[in-house]
Amino acid sequence: MLAKKIKTNHELALSLWETSNVDAQLLATLLIKPKNLSAQEMDRIGIHFPQLRKRALAIGEKLGVFRDFPVSKGCTSPFAPIWINFMVSRQGPHTLFHGRFEVLSSKF
Repeated sequence: MLAKKIKTNHELALSLWETSNVDAQLLATLLIKPKNLSAQEMDRIGIHFPQLRKRALAIGEKLGVFRDFPVSKGCTSPFAPIWINFMVSRQGPHTLFHGRFEVLSSKF
């Protein structure tokens, strides 16, 4: 597999992602360092690319950033899995993922 030969390469992954080529973007998800993703990058992947949503949610669960962030009643948590599902639900009928997620790569 190409990703095994290249190994983790965050900068290359970001460049591949920006090509908007689906094959390049799928390779990018195997090369990226999830801990180096900003919340905005994580949201964009999970919200706008349904085929990558499960992976984005799994990364959000694994990292746990904002998991325990206090949120006022009626507001949406910035925790990636909650935020991504909320934003997707506003776009119309889509499949939402809830609960714990299987991590799809051992690179986390």
